[in-house]
This record gives sequence, structure tokens and C-alpha cells, in this order.
Amino acid sequence: MTKEEMQEIKMSFGRCLTHGDLFQEFYNIFLKSDPCLAPMFANTDFAKQKALLKQGLNLALMYADGNIIGQSGLRKIRKSHAQNDLNIAPHLYPLWVNSFLSAIQKMDPDMTPQLLAKWRGALTAAVDYIKDGYLES
Repeated sequence: MTKEEMQEIKMSFGRCLTHGDLFQEFYNIFLKSDPCLAPMFANTDFAKQKALLKQGLNLALMYADGNIIGQSGLRKIRKSHAQNDLNIAPHLYPLWVNSFLSAIQKMDPDMTPQLLAKWRGALTAAVDYIKDGYLES
């Protein structure tokens, strides 16, 4: 991903944050995307969860940008989401990506199909890295 593409994504992220609660919108969409998800979040403190999501999203974008801090942070997420820890099944990750893309489409008034494709590329790179660690111990 080029620096210009990452800059476009970061600007989009900023617009999303100024047009409402992006993370609540994401969870509204995500939790409806598969019946197994709502029970997984039944006892969740969503204020904390949204803060974790924001941090994870920043790490994902840094990872897609080749940033070493993003790589280190995503390595920790990869380990915590593996089968032997939180046990986040690989089939759930595309739901996560699609739900996030739906949320940013609603929140970024300047969204274009080209920008959405850049977002998809950045998120998919990070999610694929996390998902590929599912069976690691």
C-alpha cells in the first residue's frame, strides 16, 4: 500500500470519527452478521471493547503501512485471538471486515468505491495475518 493510499484511509478514518460513533455503528452491524456473535459479546463492557477496537484498528492500519509498531501490536492480537486463547474462528474475520466496511460507508460522507477498496486491502492484510495464526500456540 502506498503512502498516498494510507493517507487517504487515515483521512477517511478521521471523517468517520467526526460523523458519529463509528465503533457503535460497527458493532450494530457486526453482531447481526452471524447468530453466533451476540452470545460471544453477551457480557462485554462495550466502552472498553470500543476502545480496544479503536486501538486494534490503528494497529491494523499501521501494519498495512509496514510500520514496526503495527506489526508488533498485531502479533499480540494474533496470539490472543488464536485457538488456544480467545478462540476467534477464522470464518468470522470476513464478517468483521465486511461489517467495518459497511460502517465506514455510512460514516464517511466522502466515501468512494476506490477508497472503499483501499480500506478493504488494508483491513484484509491485517485480518489475514491474525487469522493465519489461529492454530499457533
